[in-house]
Formats: sequence, C-alpha cells, structure tokens
Amino acid sequence: MKDTGVEDLHTLQEELKRLGISVVSGRQDTVISVKIKGLAGRALLRGLRLADQLLQEKIKNALQTCTDPATKLFTDPTFGPSSSDPDGAAAICRAGGVISAKGGSQHQAKVLGLLQRGKIRWERPIYATENEESDSSPQDEEDDDIYSMTSTDHVFASNATLFADGVSSGDVIQGNLGDCWFLSALSVVATRSDLLEQTFWRRDQHKAKGLFVCKFMKNFVWNYVLIDDRLPVFGFTDKKAGKPYFARCRNPNELWVSLLEKAYAKLHGSYEALIGGFVDCALNDLTGMCSEQVILKEGFPGFGENPYIPAKPQQKHGDPFWEKLARYKQSGTLMGCSIQPPVTAKEVAVESSAGNGLYFKHAYALVDVAEIKTAKGESVRLVKLRNPWGMGEWTGPWSDSSEERAQNEDAIERFFKILKRKVGANAEKRVFMTINAQGKVGADEISQEEVTKINTNDGTFFMSYDAWMQSFTHFFAGIDFPDAWHGRRSEGSWNEANCGGNTTKSTWINNPHFELVIDQRARIFASLSQEDPRGSENLKIVPVGFHICSLSPIGNDPNKVEIREPSKKLDAYYRLYKPADRDSFQTGKRPEHLPPAIIPGTVIPSIDDDGVPQPAYTFKQAVSVEATMEPGRYCIIPSMYMRTDKATGNTNVGNFWLSVYSDKPSFRLEGGEKIVEEEEGDEENLSTGEGSRGNPSIVPAPLDRRVSTASSSKKSEKITATGNAFAAERRRKYENEKEELLRQAKRYGIGLRDLRAEFAKTPKIQKADCRHKLQKLGFSVASWDDEKIGLLFGEEDGLATGVVHTDKILKLFTPDIQEEKMACELPDMEEDGDNPDNIHREGVLEIEDR
Repeated sequence: MKDTGVEDLHTLQEELKRLGISVVSGRQDTVISVKIKGLAGRALLRGLRLADQLLQEKIKNALQTCTDPATKLFTDPTFGPSSSDPDGAAAICRAGGVISAKGGSQHQAKVLGLLQRGKIRWERPIYATENEESDSSPQDEEDDDIYSMTSTDHVFASNATLFADGVSSGDVIQGNLGDCWFLSALSVVATRSDLLEQTFWRRDQHKAKGLFVCKFMKNFVWNYVLIDDRLPVFGFTDKKAGKPYFARCRNPNELWVSLLEKAYAKLHGSYEALIGGFVDCALNDLTGMCSEQVILKEGFPGFGENPYIPAKPQQKHGDPFWEKLARYKQSGTLMGCSIQPPVTAKEVAVESSAGNGLYFKHAYALVDVAEIKTAKGESVRLVKLRNPWGMGEWTGPWSDSSEERAQNEDAIERFFKILKRKVGANAEKRVFMTINAQGKVGADEISQEEVTKINTNDGTFFMSYDAWMQSFTHFFAGIDFPDAWHGRRSEGSWNEANCGGNTTKSTWINNPHFELVIDQRARIFASLSQEDPRGSENLKIVPVGFHICSLSPIGNDPNKVEIREPSKKLDAYYRLYKPADRDSFQTGKRPEHLPPAIIPGTVIPSIDDDGVPQPAYTFKQAVSVEATMEPGRYCIIPSMYMRTDKATGNTNVGNFWLSVYSDKPSFRLEGGEKIVEEEEGDEENLSTGEGSRGNPSIVPAPLDRRVSTASSSKKSEKITATGNAFAAERRRKYENEKEELLRQAKRYGIGLRDLRAEFAKTPKIQKADCRHKLQKLGFSVASWDDEKIGLLFGEEDGLATGVVHTDKILKLFTPDIQEEKMACELPDMEEDGDNPDNIHREGVLEIEDR
C-alpha cells in the first residue's frame, strides 16, 4: 500500500520545483528552508500557497515521528534534553557539556555549573483554556514574586498563551544571555503586529502538541524552525515557580519572546551562538527587510559624511536625519541605535555607563518619533527608546522623572499613544493574514496602543532629538519600503579568479560587475550583503564594500561602453580630491580615478548639490547607500577589502547578494530577480505574471570584465526576467548549462584563441556543426539536442532557423575566460596595510554583548 503522505510531499515538491521554489530540510526535518526567486503575480501567490501546503505535510510528519509516547507531545530531537544529552547542554552551549583543553567560555562554565547543581531545568508551560486566554494573569511589572504560585504545578507559566492582550515593545525582558541586539530588534518588531504575527507560522495552532514553528530569513532564504515548548528555567524552589533563564515576556504567562529566542538559537546551533551582534542584522532575519546602518559621528569607523548637515537652504542642523526618521516611522520601518565609545578610548567594558543612565556597547530599540507642542506652546522633537533589559533609562531632560515629562504628559500621550503605520501589504500578507472580522487584509494601516504611562523602571523612555543626536553614535534600520517602490536582487560570488581586493589594488577591476540602468531620475537604495557566519565554523565576516561607476560609450557606437568617468562633470563631483587634481580631472587632461569619489549621477542642483560619497568598506554583514540618481548607465562593483586571507594565504572567496530598490519602476539590474518580499502578488493584471508593478524588466548583457563591454540592441541577446514559471525555469536552465560549459572550458584548458579559431570565420553556423566543433575542442556535448544549443547560443534565431550566431558563442565565453586570464597574468600585490584596523568598519560581533 502506498504512503499517501509521502506521495503528497513528492507531488508538492515537484510542483514547487517547476515554479522555481527550492525546499531543503535539515536537522531531522525540523528546519525547513524555502527559497523563492523572481516570482511575481499569480505565480508568486501559487508558489506561496504550495509552499504552505508542503510545510503542513512536513509538520504532520514531524508530529508523527517526534511525538513522545509517554507525554503525547512533540519533543524536538535536535534541540533540548535528549537521551544522549539529558541536560540539554548542547542547546545552551556551543560545545555542549564538553570543556575543551583550552578551556570553555564564561557562558559555558556558568551554565554547566548550574546544570550540575540542578539549578536549571527544562519545563513546559501549562496552557490557558480557550476562555481564559482573553483574561490572562494580571501583570505587576515591579514585583518579581509574580512568579510565585500556589498551584501544585510549579511551572514557570501555568496559564500560558502565545500573545496576551496584543504585543508591545515593553513585553521584552532580557535574560542571562548577551543578545540585547536581537531583543532590541524584537522590541522594534513588536510595534508592528502584522510583522510579528508573520514570525509564527500558523500562530499557536499546534500548541496542544507542544509544537511551534517560527520563521526567519538567513542569506535571503526563509527558514521555518520547528521547536517544542520546553524552556530552560531557573530560580525555582519547592514552593515557588521559576522563570525562563533566557529572554522572557514581562507577563510570565506570555510566551512569544522566549519561543522566538529559542527558535533563533536553534537556527544558529545554540543559545551561546547569539552572544553579540547587530540590531539591523536581526531586523533583516526577523522580517526579511533590507538592513541599514548609519554612522552618526565623525571619528568612528565607517563614517562617511555628517548626516545632520543641512541639505537644503532652509534646513537647520539635524533636519535631514529627522526627516529620515519621520519618513521611516510613517512607512513602518524598524529602527534601533547604540552608543560606541570613542576610538581613542582605552578598553571600555561592554555595557558600561555612558552617562545619564545610558550604556556603551548596548543596543536600544528606537520605537517612535514625533514633534509635539508643549504646554508652553513650543515645538519639541522627541524620540521614544527602549532598553531590552526592561530597566535602565535615560535620566536627562524628558526622562520619566523630569519636569518636562510631568508638565507635558497630555501632549506626549496625544502624539505617541496610538501608533499608526501605513504599512502596505506584500504577497504573503495577502495570502495568509486576516486582520479584521470581515476576512480582509488591513493592508493600508496598522494601529496599536503603546504604553506611555510613566514608569521609571520599565526600560521605555523619551529623550529630545537634540540629546539623542549628542548621545548616540550608530543608527540601525530594517527598511519597509513603500508599496510604490520596486526591488531587484542579484546573487554573485567572489572566487579565485574574480576576487580583486580593494580599490587600492591593481586587481580591483577583476571584481564582479553588475550593470545598473536608470531610465528616469529616481531615489535608489543599494545594499551589498555577504553570507551570515553566525552558527557556522567555516565562515567569517570580512570587510566588504561596493562602488558605483559610470559606463561611458566607446567612440560613436552606442552599444559599446566601458567603465570610465566622463570629464566636465559638475564641480561638486571633484570636491573630495586634492585641489591640484580637480582641474585636470574636470577638463579631461587626466582620467578621473576609478572608482570616483562621488557616486556618478548624484549631484543634482536644488536636490543634492554635493552628491553622495561612495559607501565605505564595512566590517559587517551588509553595507548600503541611498541617493537620488539621474538617468544613465552605471556599473556596481562589489569587492572584499582583503584579496587574500593572511592566516592561510588563500584567496578570499564567498557568496554575496546585491539588492537595489527604487521609487521608480524604470531601472534594470544585471541578473536581477524581483525581490519577493517587496512583491504584492496582486491577483489582477496578471497576464504576464508580473503583478501590478509595471512592465517586465530586461536584464542587460554581462559586462566584459577587462574594462569595456559590448552590448547589443537585439532582443535575442537579452534575457527577459518574467514572473511566470516557464520563463523562470528557462532562465535557470540557461544559467545551469552556461555554468557547466564554462566549467568544462576551465577543466580542459580551452582558451578563447581556440574558440575563435573554430567559430570566428563565419557569422552563422548550423546547430549540428556547432555541436561537432565544440566536441572537437574537447567539450562533452555529444548528447546535446538542438533545443539546448538554441538556449545557450541564440534563442530567437536558433529556434526559428536551426542556426546560431557565432558571435554569441564567443561572447558567452569571453567574460569568464578573459577575467581568469587577467587575474593570472597580473602580479600578486603585497597586502601591506590590508588589516581591519586601517579600514572603515563597525567593530566586532561582540560589540553589543551583554
């Protein structure tokens, strides 16, 4: 008899594969990774629904195979106590219960000591009945004895529920782990109930079985993490219940904080793996939003230009960044901030006092901003912050104990009590979220109440914008772009051939290139992300950056361009060069340096008179830049700062993702796929599978890595990135076959001269002759049919006439072979000065450790 469950799974996986959605399971099917690339419109909606069905089937299987016969509850076989690890030490510590010869970490030593003395144990909550959930245990924010229970069931939560009376940034309380960066991000996400709801798949549908499913993004892939509801608890006695050892909700019967932290720890291997990090990275993982970091003060690594300097004649100091904060608040963007000690200061302890109740190397959630009218009729700009400790607040003006706060409580409540977010709706919300009783998605606006009552020890406080500017050094954001914005993402990698190092190296031009075409003036946000090393022993963060250059025509041929800056640009483009160089660059006596100091196309009179400097190299997972750009053809070049790993002497290699967002639809990014998280997935206007966001984009032909590039206006030489499954599948086939052919060329030592000898003599060739010549050169193509040859070397003419253009054959090989040849011929430059201390960077991972 056939297993219908297995059959259903296989059918779903095959259907998803046809749509271009890959699903990979790990950790005994308790971590399920779903990767969706480039889908839009009806194809995206169908893909989301099918992926959801597949998840349901996999969770059914997990419940069947991982349910404890004794308790009838789901018991995670990979995270928590088990027969081989009865204390669950491996889930809490990286090295589990084994201390290495070099000694373990402080975290491990402390935890193992508590486990051995029986001071930590794993407990499950007792859930409230359905009629009790709406009336959960009252909160007493200042009374730790709230955990005391008269029940004989001395568990940490005896009337538990996932969410109690909605969610608030004040729910989050940090435990005995240095993950304030993650918990600050949770505090911010809690201001968006729509986003927080999406982190729990099917909310608490399987709580009766002790199972929850949490969703996180890692390296632009959604990961669904299955966990049981066992949590490490401490502080218990025979007469008193304990409380979670790690993060918890302020209400002891509310679970969402503890469960999300546990699932995030499982995704990365252990709770200990969460020690130290950055708020913006956590915001990206929790929501899929594009992350941003801004260095606010000069003298800190990664500082570009002062973000507070007026950009327009009528502005005052601080106005430009205040407008950014207000815009971000209105769109529902998630924000955080921190204070780093001066670079010149000697060793400053993590989370030591920075004065007035604030702390160094500690992450705060930036919950809200508003300009209020005081009782005296004055306008004051205020920011609302939250310390994830649940205590420890600003003590200066506008603090909870200040005269300003007492005199203006009514004004604060009027401006801050109700948060209204015009958040829009992506495809996932349209498919799964039901916010109102009529079953319609409340896409346009999310409203929720936030506590504004004075409590001097709840971790939430106000301070003036002026004081905030003086105090904080770093700003973080997870950007929720408005629905009118559009996004595309290209995936690439640095390898031994194309890792050219930083801009001071002669090999810099070897780095990967991505053409960006802008058809009309647009606001652009570009971001480069490297692989997240957290939880991996083989990866590490390296300094990365990217630069935007001009593509200028060669001679009179509009189809041939090269990476070169035109002369006679506006004066502001040369302001960062030495005075002696400015005139010669502007007049064209000398070519302007590559990359240029100011991003081309960003000097726009009355909009941005000074232009935007190139983003600095950053010792972080992502680096970004935002600018208004004029129409034109540009080239984005991502690079690692260090071309070689000094410890091993090997070339640095790794994957990266380049994301470009714009407020106008008329832009094209080479190899760019639609960013699914930005897609609305409208059911209407879907004849092309493109949704409601305009016409299909054209992906430009690849650049010639030498410096110049030849592009053709012929439609057949461009790859149309459509949203339907057929086009997506054809695109994947093309990339896979191309990669295999280039791999063979490298393996068998087939050079461009050999290819030219066979194919440069005639402009066209029959497919059969093409196959024969490739086989003669040494390629394994005997089994290729005409369709595959047409796919690789000229879809349009090839499919129609049975011939292919030989220039297309040569063009497919030229960039890869010449790039490798150039990398081999150029001498290795000494890497003097290639150390992170000499570049723009943002500290180390433990920078925000507690």
